Amino acid sequence: MVSEGKVPPPDDGPSAVGGGGPRVIPNDQPATESLVDAGKYLADAVEYARQYLSTQADRLRVAARNAILMLIVGMVAAMIAATILISATVLLCMGIADGLSVLLGGRQWAGDLITAGLVLGSIAIFARFFIGGIMRTSREKTRMEYEKRRVRD
Repeated sequence: MVSEGKVPPPDDGPSAVGGGGPRVIPNDQPATESLVDAGKYLADAVEYARQYLSTQADRLRVAARNAILMLIVGMVAAMIAATILISATVLLCMGIADGLSVLLGGRQWAGDLITAGLVLGSIAIFARFFIGGIMRTSREKTRMEYEKRRVRD
């Protein structure tokens, strides 16, 4: 740094180029005062650590509370969605049953019976193919694992 046309003297520290050794700091405090200062700094450090830990505990409590609230909101949303799906399914089945009843000359029991049979039959067919596909995939994976072991050994 240049000020008033003068160059400041070089630092006497060990990292300075041409420095003669460590810089000497005048010691105007006796050792007992330094220990008192160290105790004060230690007390401050302990206080900061306590505040840090308290803040972290509060952060964890807030995170847990938010997670619980989001879980509750998710459960309520899932119940609402299930209720809407069930209601729509019931209304659809009632509409099909009423339509079939009109086609069968006002025989409500026949429309209800045919609709129930169609719904239950559709569920059974879907379950059969779905479960069959899962079982087939599982058997295929197991067979492939045994073939890999046989080739490896």
